[in-house]
Amino acid sequence: MKKEVRSEPEGHDEQGTEEGQGAAGNTRLLTTHNNMKIITSGHEYELDSFEGGAPQSIKFINKKPKYTQEELGNIYGAAVVEARKHGGFPSDHEHAGYEARAAVEGQLSTVHDGTTNEEVLAMLIDRMNYLQKLCPCRENAIVITKLEESLMWLNKRTAERKARNVEGKHIA
Repeated sequence: MKKEVRSEPEGHDEQGTEEGQGAAGNTRLLTTHNNMKIITSGHEYELDSFEGGAPQSIKFINKKPKYTQEELGNIYGAAVVEARKHGGFPSDHEHAGYEARAAVEGQLSTVHDGTTNEEVLAMLIDRMNYLQKLCPCRENAIVITKLEESLMWLNKRTAERKARNVEGKHIA
């Protein structure tokens, strides 16, 4: 379904004109996709088929923290108790608790497997390159550039997380 959307500069009326100016407003066409269904926000979607066939499903990997806050507290407490058995200063006991907690904090477990944003972007880049070969146009070239840029930023984020040793963990 195509819908015309008028984008008017401030001070312009619906006709795109300003008092005495006759300036035209920007008009752009947007395609609305009202039938996409969110099954599980952030993880599972049902997409329309172009010609009305069966819907297509896409599922992203879903991970959750491996340990609850309560379990992390228990890990800390158990390490402190164990450290006390070996003597030393109370600060050493607390340090042992913090180390034990830090070793497991942020670990994730997989709820269900699925694809990633990077995989979907790589697929879209391939598709747009295919379409660009069939029917080259400026708009396709811009879309390819923006998709490649999006993929670059996601890969940059992953590289930085790996360098900080937090990739695959529920840590910012």
